[in-house]
Order: sequence, then C-alpha cells, then structure tokens
Amino acid sequence: RWYRLGQMVEDNNSTQLVINDVTRDDNLRDITCEVANEVGTSKKITRLSVHYGPSFIVPPRDEFAEIGENVTLQCQIDSLPDPTIVWINQQSQTVVGKDPQLPLEVSSKTKGMYMCLAKVDG
Repeated sequence: RWYRLGQMVEDNNSTQLVINDVTRDDNLRDITCEVANEVGTSKKITRLSVHYGPSFIVPPRDEFAEIGENVTLQCQIDSLPDPTIVWINQQSQTVVGKDPQLPLEVSSKTKGMYMCLAKVDG
C-alpha cells in the first residue's frame, strides 16, 4: 500500500508508485510504503524532492533615490535547486552583481534600470 498525505493512493502489490502532476507544493512531502503479510507489517517513509523553476518570493519594485544616496535592490527567488542570480545594468548591458541584493551608491554612472535574472540548471 502507498500513502500520500496520510491517504492511501494505491492498494496493490506494486513495488513502484508513479505520481502524476507533481508541483512545487509536493516538495518535502512524505510518501509511505506499507507492506504486510501473515508474519507482520512494515512501513518505510521517503521524502519527495521536487525540483522547480524560479519564481519571485517578493515581486520586484521600483526604487527611487537621489544622487549620493545608497539603495539596495532586492531579488528574492524561490527555486529548487537554488538559482544563479545575475544583475544586469540595462543601459550598459553589463553584469553588475551576482547576489540576491545589489547595493548601489546612486551616481550618474549607476542611475538607470537594472534587471535581475534567475536561472536554475536542469
């Protein structure tokens, strides 16, 4: 017997369970396999690891600051495995950071639009 979220999903002698339509919500969910015969019963629990692409935890927002002020741009991403993050200055098309936060001192050289790109291999 196979159980997912405590509910029986398959009651047969299969040694495999195929789960269709897996989503990111299934990540870290427990699947239980229970076997029984006239001698006894045994259970084994395994935890799902579902890989999924990046999505914003907090949507990006515009930041406004004056010349000389400091500002930190945020790119908070949820994915499995962890994403590779790249900040690009859209005017110069150059990579200016590789962390979820991009601290900037506003100047004539740093003002403008920035884009956060998140990529997950696989």
